[in-house]
Amino acid sequence: EREDLLAALRAQAGYLENWRGGEFDPPEIQARIASAEEWTSEFWTQSAHSLARLLPETLECFFPRAALPSWLDRAYSFAPRAELRSALQRASLRAGFRNLFQQATEQHLAIAQEIERSSEVVTYAAEASSASGVDLVSEAVANVVARLAERESAARTSPAGLSRPAIPIVLDALLEAAVQAEAARASRLVSSLRRRAEAWLSQGRAGAAVQTESALATAGLLALSAYDSFLIKVGWKTPVRAPVPPVLTRPDFFEAFQLDVQPRELPALYRRLFRLAPVDDPRFLIGREEELGGFRDALSAWRAGRFAAVLLVGARGSGKTSLLNCALPAVFQHEQVIRTQFAERIASPAEMDAFLAGVLGCSDPARLLDHLASARRVVILEEVERAYLRTFGGFDAARRLLEIVTLTAPSTLWVLVLNLASAAMLDFSIGLRGYFSHTVNAMSVWRDDLARAILQRHNLSGLKLAFAPPADTRLRVRLGGKTDPQQAFFDSLYEQSGGNFRSAFQLWLASVDRVEGGAIHMRQPLAPNLDLLRKQLGQMDHFSLLAILQHGSLTPAELARVMAEPESAARLRLDRLASLGLVEPDPEHPGLRVDPEALRFVNTLLQSVNLI
Repeated sequence: EREDLLAALRAQAGYLENWRGGEFDPPEIQARIASAEEWTSEFWTQSAHSLARLLPETLECFFPRAALPSWLDRAYSFAPRAELRSALQRASLRAGFRNLFQQATEQHLAIAQEIERSSEVVTYAAEASSASGVDLVSEAVANVVARLAERESAARTSPAGLSRPAIPIVLDALLEAAVQAEAARASRLVSSLRRRAEAWLSQGRAGAAVQTESALATAGLLALSAYDSFLIKVGWKTPVRAPVPPVLTRPDFFEAFQLDVQPRELPALYRRLFRLAPVDDPRFLIGREEELGGFRDALSAWRAGRFAAVLLVGARGSGKTSLLNCALPAVFQHEQVIRTQFAERIASPAEMDAFLAGVLGCSDPARLLDHLASARRVVILEEVERAYLRTFGGFDAARRLLEIVTLTAPSTLWVLVLNLASAAMLDFSIGLRGYFSHTVNAMSVWRDDLARAILQRHNLSGLKLAFAPPADTRLRVRLGGKTDPQQAFFDSLYEQSGGNFRSAFQLWLASVDRVEGGAIHMRQPLAPNLDLLRKQLGQMDHFSLLAILQHGSLTPAELARVMAEPESAARLRLDRLASLGLVEPDPEHPGLRVDPEALRFVNTLLQSVNLI
């Protein structure tokens, strides 16, 4: 089976090296991979044949007590074939014999998956080359051919078959059967095990004494330290003051995370895979099946004549736009769809009517409702957080929008998109959620979905992946445990990004240490200390960050109106937050927004002071 797979692997590598574009038709994998259950069943079938050939079914044993026949003589039957088979079954259970078959099957599946992945990488590179006009195929082919060669080399070094791992199991079974057949040997085995156990016990006592002595010494040092601290507090001892550092720097977000602000040199294909842009390829939409189902339910209700309106809520960078991009061909492909966003702040109902009339092609804003009732359509409005300003009278435009949604629902399926902080505030102020039949929460995804989304993109690069080993804690080392580098990295990445796709991708790229030998080397998992950064922020900073979250982005003039303060004070505070790495210019709208990488920190900060 392994030889067939390696032959298919070599054929795939040869096809890729000779492929020069055009139709991509790699050779099919002809090898069949048997399951662990099939191998296990075949093993026991072959074992039954071998035992039947090598051993008799029964042995009649007779033990005379004397030269002449006596009633003390004993005769009994012994079944060596059944005894050895039972011993073999027990030994295989103890050693996890089925796991050996499972490991062999997984090794063969890994070879087949490597072949299929090479086709996916080259196919994606060809599509990306057509879209970008940059040759990415050569890089992809070189990466996958190197990985195929490495996979073949690894398979050659590990022996195929199970002869060598099976030897200890068979010997164990033979020993057990012999012990059962010979009581004397069993007694010697028991005494040997007893002596071994006594030796282990004595070693354990000696080790316990050493550990106790070490613990007492540590306790003594702690007691002396506590006594010195007590003397300092009561004023009987002068404290030793640490020298002042010659240079003090104010911490910012990137320094706390120990991330490089300069972009690292990465291969072109890798940069395209991890570009910070919404996706429209369904294979990159991970963990959003239930959200797509919510759109389908709303569309079915609207087609059936029932009231339906959809509210799509999620943090910036959580994948709202990507979800809409994939929902258009998957859910709304048979409907007339009008999709737009609020590029600037809407301040009044008249401005809202004029904006919607321009989007829908209505020449007279006064006849907007009649125009909406004239045809059936789906209207998607993004960036709804720019339809209000948190001031007295600043919610009139948002109320007008909700009024239009309610009055035109029979002919128009509305999909409004906004972030979580805006949805919470509008729900509290004007009862936002009560106007919608379906709320799709595109919130953070699960940790496994986030890791799968990152690894799926990485696998399409054809590069290997290596994680630096994390620094294990003293407790883990003393207990003999080790941390898996990949698991520790993704645990920390998920914690720092909050399950936000954009934040996770940015942190992933910033954590790349180097690219060499056809592999991406990642630094140790992130372990930032944000206490110093948190101490730099005061109450007005908290209120300003909350206002920016609720409005998507704010200019100094808008922040001044929200905070009821001079514009100069608002501008100074925004500049300070930007210098700390917490806000940045919005690339698509006026004003500054919360940096997506700092979004998790800002949310945690505002939760700690009960603002969200």
